Amino acid sequence: MADIRKILKEHVADVALADGVVHCRGDELTFDSMEAFGRHVDALLSRPPRSREEVVADALATHLGEPDPLPEESFAVTVGDDGRIRCGCGWTGSVAVDTDEWREHLADAILEALGRVE
Repeated sequence: MADIRKILKEHVADVALADGVVHCRGDELTFDSMEAFGRHVDALLSRPPRSREEVVADALATHLGEPDPLPEESFAVTVGDDGRIRCGCGWTGSVAVDTDEWREHLADAILEALGRVE
């Protein structure tokens, strides 16, 4: 898995209406259609990780999100009004504020990702 957030943040389409081409901000490539640009981004997102370290970093980014200067938006992990932990990947805890359950979820995700490169 590639660092999805980083790729989507960097590889943004700029459409030049005058000539109808699509420019990728991430690597300055030019495409003749949005479909071709989409295939380019899909290929980046499906690239296999290069190392175990990259796998762990990708898993942490997926589940924790990115640090933010605003404390209330700091990480993707939140506690809902019902007290259940919500992970950045969409997982929701089964009981109120069970950090052990969330840590097990995160560990499982990292181990699963590592299993794909070994």
